[in-house]
Amino acid sequence: MAIAGSTEKGRRARARYLAASAEVFARDGYVNATMSSIASAAGYSQGAIYRYFPSKDAVFSDLMAHTHEELLVSTRTGGLTDPWDALDAANRGFLTYWSERAGILRAFEQAQAVDSVYGRGASRTRSAMRKRFVYSFEKRFGALSEADREELDALVLMLIVMTERMAVLAFASNDTQEASISLERLCDLTSKCWRRILQPFLA
Repeated sequence: MAIAGSTEKGRRARARYLAASAEVFARDGYVNATMSSIASAAGYSQGAIYRYFPSKDAVFSDLMAHTHEELLVSTRTGGLTDPWDALDAANRGFLTYWSERAGILRAFEQAQAVDSVYGRGASRTRSAMRKRFVYSFEKRFGALSEADREELDALVLMLIVMTERMAVLAFASNDTQEASISLERLCDLTSKCWRRILQPFLA
């Protein structure tokens, strides 16, 4: 007997459930979303979903993994060689991605508040982004000393976390005053912060 999700039909069903879960978690939040609402949104019976996912947490974990993969893709800068242009493009990609998925961002925030295990996915994404930036930096400007590399690594992590929190405040906050900034303005301010902090390494 084929394992659910191992056949082409099963893979299509699983993808359909994940797409439906994104809608449900964005609409209802992590806490209030249910397996029955996800199954209904996918157009399947309530019992069928358990052939693919044993629990809501399993669905959410897969959704998080998929989202973080997309996020990494959205911050790629292609063939840009100017460091500031690449930085601006990465920040714009990151912030634009979350501006279009504010409901999912809120659900992620809720989940991490309920169970710290959900913070691990975000930590892995930060680590991948940080390593990619430091590698690209040294490839463009030459190898840094161990002390400078450690300092740059720490600063980049700090800036990534800052950018994440700015996205949460702008797109996923219930405070309408905090959420009043435009995407364009947010991209501009974020890149200015990165530039001012990293400028000494380009001197």
